[in-house]
Amino acid sequence: MKQSEYWTLNTFQKAALTYESIQAFRKVELMIQGVAFPEEPDTPANPPSFHEFAKEYSKTISSVQFGYSTELQIEENDIEKFTSINFVQLTSKYINGESIYALGSVSKPQITKTVVYPEFSSLYSDYEAKYGDAVKRKEEWQRYQKEIESAKTATQTLVSDWHEAQQNVAIYEKVKSVLEEYILMTKGDTVLANEFLDKRFDYSEMQIFKNLSNELVDLAHS
Repeated sequence: MKQSEYWTLNTFQKAALTYESIQAFRKVELMIQGVAFPEEPDTPANPPSFHEFAKEYSKTISSVQFGYSTELQIEENDIEKFTSINFVQLTSKYINGESIYALGSVSKPQITKTVVYPEFSSLYSDYEAKYGDAVKRKEEWQRYQKEIESAKTATQTLVSDWHEAQQNVAIYEKVKSVLEEYILMTKGDTVLANEFLDKRFDYSEMQIFKNLSNELVDLAHS
């Protein structure tokens, strides 16, 4: 294969290509020229901080304290159910050789929320394995940027041709629409309609319209 099939398409076929289609043709063009297609590195150019990374694995624990001595650690998901409980305090006195028990109110417990993480060394090892090699990451992104520039240079002619085809077909369609309108307004007098058309559009637009009109005629007879 010496050239991409893109170059066998007519102007209208080129203009109708989607972005995805032109990317496929770019890959073929790069293959023919022996240029690598850019592949983005797995690791981001600017990785998150360890704190941001650890947030994905964190959970919130609520410390609930009663008075000065009793403290409980409760999962965040359970704290609402826990605080809805009406707690009471059991007190006792020793009277005449017998323990007497009574119920006393308990003040509302104090709740402190703390973000906790899994075992630190293991989490940090995961972070280092994924983002820690700054030199390697820098080299990967430098390689990626070079591949982008090389691919852009290698396919610049193809992409520019595609954009030009889109622009030219858009001009053709516009001029064609106006010509059809003028033919109706002049009651089918195509000569007069074309005279008015030449006044409406500049030379370059009319040349594009005539060239693409001739291309359609050639295609019809091929």
